[in-house]
Amino acid sequence: MQAIATAATALTVAASMPRYKGPLGNFLKEQHRLKDEKARAVMAAATLRSMRTNVLALVEDSPVFSPVERQRTAESIEQCQCIAQLQRWFRNVYRLRNEREESLQLAYAEGTCTFISALNR
Repeated sequence: MQAIATAATALTVAASMPRYKGPLGNFLKEQHRLKDEKARAVMAAATLRSMRTNVLALVEDSPVFSPVERQRTAESIEQCQCIAQLQRWFRNVYRLRNEREESLQLAYAEGTCTFISALNR
């Protein structure tokens, strides 16, 4: 019983005194640091996964991208490990998709639409 009370007291002291420099305080700080690192790694992996999904959804859902473009995009995005680069990919793919769709809508509206074989390769 005495050992349990001593261990509980040490935890209480370490938790209540942030400047506690004993081995228990150092251990608790290290545990907290490791938990934070794991949480950051999990968040980064989830962000990468969602960014990849978003870019691929833009490419796959639109008929203005050719199968070759879709395949190249999927391969490049799968290799990418940088969130900032995936954000640039998303912005560029979104802009390009909108430009191509607007061009097609304008061509249909003017009646000058011709079948562009490059889009369907």
